[in-house]
Amino acid sequence: MGFRGVRVEDPADADASVAGVLAHDGPALLDAATHPHEIALSPRPTMAQEWGFGIAKIKETLVSRE
Repeated sequence: MGFRGVRVEDPADADASVAGVLAHDGPALLDAATHPHEIALSPRPTMAQEWGFGIAKIKETLVSRE
């Protein structure tokens, strides 16, 4: 099928992996493993996303016992 899949677990390998996926002539999937507690945000969040994030953090704080 010509499909290429790459999994990245080490941040040091990220640049080479992205370059390899972009250079592939055909469909490709880049699976980047991240820390489960790392906050992922879009580069340009909308006001609705920011509001939802704030509400989620408040709920998390109220429910958390740690």
